[in-house]
Amino acid sequence: MSNPVNSPARKRLQRMDSEKKIQLAGRESSLKSQLQCKSLRSTRGLCFEELSQWSLSLEKLIASKYGTKVFEAFLKSEFSDENIEFWMVCEEYKKTRSSFRKTYKAQKIFKHYIQAGAPREINIDHKTRDLIRRNVKTGGAGCFDEAQRIVYGLMERDSYPRFLSPTLRKTRSVEESLEVLLCQKVGQTAFRAFLKSEFSEENLDFWIACQEFKSLDRLDERKQRASHIYEEFISTESPSQVNLDFYTKEVIKQNLQQPAPSCFVAAQKKIYNLMENGSFPRFIQSEHCKDLFKCTSKQRNTRRL
Repeated sequence: MSNPVNSPARKRLQRMDSEKKIQLAGRESSLKSQLQCKSLRSTRGLCFEELSQWSLSLEKLIASKYGTKVFEAFLKSEFSDENIEFWMVCEEYKKTRSSFRKTYKAQKIFKHYIQAGAPREINIDHKTRDLIRRNVKTGGAGCFDEAQRIVYGLMERDSYPRFLSPTLRKTRSVEESLEVLLCQKVGQTAFRAFLKSEFSEENLDFWIACQEFKSLDRLDERKQRASHIYEEFISTESPSQVNLDFYTKEVIKQNLQQPAPSCFVAAQKKIYNLMENGSFPRFIQSEHCKDLFKCTSKQRNTRRL
């Protein structure tokens, strides 16, 4: 008689329970993963100098087109993106010259953001709300100035400090963060050249493939791309196999038929950690990193001229 503790049925149940836990963790990190993916795509055209400016002040952050996009994505994850949305709408409103269009826009802004029960209602006091209600009929240039000032203050004191993660607060250059390095196309190129010299460029290729995979909306596209990533980087016969444990590989294999955006999140995190703790510190001391800084310094000097 078989031992019920070690029976095949019980083992299947334990395996199913473990898979459910991983899937749940994947769902919980889905929003964060999508945010990181969007953020990285949004910042690929930046120079390191501009990126480092984001941590100096909210004013400098939203002066950057890319910075505004990343900050808006962050606020969306906190369910408060109406604040930056309202601020930007007010900036556009102040540029309107036609008095007719200004009045029309003022009423639209009031209905959308100001009045009680508005679909994107912002958090302002009753006195300010009443003042706008009286002024909105004429649509003066400074109609929303006080409300905009209040909302800016809320973002500056509350949301912006949380947006500045410990990593971003401390990061003033690529030398201190792999995340900043990977935001840059030129940084990715330099880092990949270094990894190739160590015969480990498949790690970065896999990480980039996972970032692109998370942005796919259609299931048929995800199935096709997931199968390609698995065959390229994960299966035992992969030409560019990455270093993953058996359990992580098996979970991915089982999810290939219905791959969620978070299908490769756990594997991607493991590979990122390998690069961050192993390859990245060596890269900082390498000639590849020195060449990267020479290149970016030359670009900044050219722009100044």
